[in-house]
Amino acid sequence: MISIEDAVAAVQEKEAAIRTACFDYDNALHHMRQTLRVPDSQELWLSAFTARIKFLNKEYRRQTKNDLQALCMRMRQQYGEKDELGSVMTRFKSKVEAATDMYVESQRLIEELQDSYERGVREQVLTIPVRVLLRRAIPRLRRELTICEHDRAVVASATSDWMPYLRLLISESEMSLFLQTMRLQKLSTDTIEGKAAPVFDCIIKVCKDRDEILLESSRLGLLYESHWQSYGRIAIPHREYLRKIGKFDDLIRRAESQRAAQAINLQDALDLLQIAMTPTSVVLPGGEELQVDKFTEAYGVFVNAHAVCASMTDVSGLFESIHYSSHHVDRL
Repeated sequence: MISIEDAVAAVQEKEAAIRTACFDYDNALHHMRQTLRVPDSQELWLSAFTARIKFLNKEYRRQTKNDLQALCMRMRQQYGEKDELGSVMTRFKSKVEAATDMYVESQRLIEELQDSYERGVREQVLTIPVRVLLRRAIPRLRRELTICEHDRAVVASATSDWMPYLRLLISESEMSLFLQTMRLQKLSTDTIEGKAAPVFDCIIKVCKDRDEILLESSRLGLLYESHWQSYGRIAIPHREYLRKIGKFDDLIRRAESQRAAQAINLQDALDLLQIAMTPTSVVLPGGEELQVDKFTEAYGVFVNAHAVCASMTDVSGLFESIHYSSHHVDRL
């Protein structure tokens, strides 16, 4: 037998456990509503969210346009006037070609210096100053050549992988076409609702299930307490107690089993904010697909490629200087 007092206390503990099992979801649901800026009323979620995403998408496209135009202006101020695509690219490609030629020439010079050093040592025809100069210079030149090899890869990437982005940054007319194409890809109400409605439907279903669990828990608690309190005795059979308390355990397991689905659904809802960042890429009339977030990186690549070309030119001068010195050091 179980005393009425103990049985009622056990029921109250089970009700509290069920409320606790639902509490984390309530907090997460509140966080979702705050993040998505949707009201408490579930019926208004979809319309409120759609309006929010359309606003964010407009802001995203406006900010992207401003950022790209500012980047274009910086590019033209530094490397050429607007629409001077040919002249800017011609100058850049000339620098790349000159740096590449200098790299090839540096390779030739170091091999010549190495051959001269080895032959001179073997035939004992090198003077001490020349021998010391070459012994110290050749390892340094090889290190510089290794760096130049990496730099040449950087320049090659700028002239191939990044050229579509650079072309738009330099040409005002081509960038205008890109922005116009991007403007045509703004999000529609149907697109937003098509992505958001299934997610919200799942969350609303989970909320309904959770509400049913809480209501059933309260109903059973009130029913059992009232029934037991009406007993003319001070205790109830143990079997009856276990049977009725087991219904609360079923509700707890049901609430716990929903946790994984709840977490997934709420995360899916938060992920919906990403659709505001549309489009992330634009397909040009010629079929090229350009990533919107790659233009800043492309600008950095272009600036770096210019610096690398200058560095390769400086290294080439070092090679020529040492090559010259190796033939004239005795006269200094």
